[in-house]
Amino acid sequence: MGWLRKGTDEDLKIDNLIAAGTTIQGGIKARGNVRIDGGLEGELSSDGHVLVSKGAEVRASLAAQSAQVAGVVHGDIRVERRLEILQTGRVWGDVQVGSLQIAEGGLLRGACVMSGEEKPGRRRREGREPGDEGPSAETEQ
Repeated sequence: MGWLRKGTDEDLKIDNLIAAGTTIQGGIKARGNVRIDGGLEGELSSDGHVLVSKGAEVRASLAAQSAQVAGVVHGDIRVERRLEILQTGRVWGDVQVGSLQIAEGGLLRGACVMSGEEKPGRRRREGREPGDEGPSAETEQ
């Protein structure tokens, strides 16, 4: 399994690492890609990619360009591009994503909002008032 691929067969460079056995509490603002093998409590914002490795435990909100979760995340995730929840990945929190991929066995417990085309607005049918009997007074465009 390749980690944090960006359209090529080469793995992306890891600029920042929270090693196994290390837990960081607080806020982190990182430049570049971040790999979490240990623990994080608080929040993480990265202008790159975030990898939560198998065995890692994150109790934080995450914001990045894209992310892969093979470990556990308790917190909201916001990514501009793609969020991948791998087979061993567990996410308890709301996600806001450009696209979402959940492998068989992966878990997402929370709401998901995908960016892109907005839901068409609702409009009232002509000649009807709210509370009129009969078919719904509102319809999708």
